[in-house]
Formats: sequence, structure tokens, C-alpha cells
Amino acid sequence: MAPLDYKKLAAQELKRRDSTFPKWYFDLPDAPADILDVTPLPEKSGLLSAKEIEITESDGYGVVEAIRNKKWTCVEVTEAFCKRAMLAQKYVRLQLQDDGANIRQTA
Repeated sequence: MAPLDYKKLAAQELKRRDSTFPKWYFDLPDAPADILDVTPLPEKSGLLSAKEIEITESDGYGVVEAIRNKKWTCVEVTEAFCKRAMLAQKYVRLQLQDDGANIRQTA
């Protein structure tokens, strides 16, 4: 059995993953390298509406209550959290150097 080419496999998987992301994700600038606190970036990105920010900053009880009272729909809540999760994917990640030996958290 031939040895596994992890770089080729990783590139294929990233391509597959990226094909499922919306175009706006790739238009986002990278977080500055010297930034340590990325928590304000979702609001600064302009991609989340005021309502989506309110939704994603609410606790579980608040979300359930808002859905029960028809303030928000389940679809609105799901979309808001998915958008915020995609922003987190962009701004908070582990990066491997090419040799795979050193891992550093960028945010």
C-alpha cells in the first residue's frame, strides 16, 4: 500500500469544504496577525444584522423564549448561528506550518 499523501488529501478536503461555503466567506479579510481578541469581529464584519447579533448573543433560555413568543423563527436562529460559526471558522483557527511540526493558535 502506497503511503498516504496528507498534503494532497488535505487540499482535496479543503476544496470540498470550501465548495459548501457562501461566496461572502472568501471575501472576508483575514484577521490581523497581531489581534488577540476576535470577539468584536462578527459585529465589525457587517455580515450579521443587528437581529442576528442579538440572537447569537442570547443565552439558550432567551432563544427558546423568543421562538416561543414568535419574536424569532427557528430558521432565523439557525441562520444567525450558522453565519456566526462561519465567521469563527474564518477568524479563529489553528494553523499548521508546512512541515506540520508547529501548531499555533492565531486567535
